[in-house]
Amino acid sequence: MIVLFASGSGGHIEPALLLKERLQKMGASVELILGNHYPKVSDGKVLNIPRRKIMALLYFPFLCMYVMRYFFIKKPRIIIGFGGFQSLLVLLIFRSLGCKIAIYEHNLIIGRANAFLLPFVHIIFLIWEETASRWSPRYYKKVIFVRPLVAGSENLKEKLYQDRKFTIVIFGGSQGARFLNDLFIQFLQHFKHYGDIEIDLIAGIKFYPSVIKRLAAISVDVEYNIQDFCNDMGRYYTSGDFFITRAGAQTILELISYCRPALLIPYPYAQAHQLGNAIHLLRKKCCLVVRQDKAKREAVIKVISAVIRNRDILVRMSENLKDLRQKLFNNPGMEEIIVSRFL
Repeated sequence: MIVLFASGSGGHIEPALLLKERLQKMGASVELILGNHYPKVSDGKVLNIPRRKIMALLYFPFLCMYVMRYFFIKKPRIIIGFGGFQSLLVLLIFRSLGCKIAIYEHNLIIGRANAFLLPFVHIIFLIWEETASRWSPRYYKKVIFVRPLVAGSENLKEKLYQDRKFTIVIFGGSQGARFLNDLFIQFLQHFKHYGDIEIDLIAGIKFYPSVIKRLAAISVDVEYNIQDFCNDMGRYYTSGDFFITRAGAQTILELISYCRPALLIPYPYAQAHQLGNAIHLLRKKCCLVVRQDKAKREAVIKVISAVIRNRDILVRMSENLKDLRQKLFNNPGMEEIIVSRFL
């Protein structure tokens, strides 16, 4: 039995869902446990661990009892965590019971929960060589570099940016982003004279009603699509020409996987993770980056207008993304390593 634990946003949960699917296809017995509800999952075990740390600590005794009972009934060979404070608590309990534990870290800068777990884990699955470049040998010897856990781009076709409708896709991760939703409304009003252009928005379940209400109060001449949550991001990555989004690890890896250029506006309260991810891609000339405190309406519109007028910028970024994709996706699959070691 292999156990996967994930909690928080889609950036933590989506890789776990994909790994579960791939392990099951290889004949592995695997169970997914979630720390909180996620719209895309209907059949996983959900522990409903409080999001606030102080409340999670008060919940800790009940969590211990659940994990102990689960461990002695299921007898898992290994549990793999996907980051976040809730994952830290669960993995430490499993470790105290003698179970092997592993972590998957897909940010360029390791998260605090995963960093705390480094002395206790048996395997550290990483995407970026830069993540472990300054680690001590005691941690580095546990590292296995793996292919990113993203889906759907195996048969990727070359993107043609010239002489066709130009599609901008805006989304703020699985939970949406009020700041990016505001930009969407402003874009609809500004780009109405730009001809053949479409602007798509994934607003987030929480913010969707307010965006719809605002749209009803303005006159819109630009073609647009809006939805609250997306179960299949692949269709947006396939149809979109340019993306305006945050710089979470899963989003970054999906953009690389589909070789799609983007304007990244890192979430300013995500420790240093998103800014580190964005700057790394910027240095490789794979994206454009604007900090949120600098992302005023006029500045962002200026960037988008330049991209629409000169689409060769997108071609160059796509080529650079293709080179980066080839490097990252040459690593072995995480599911292959797990099956070879624990089945």
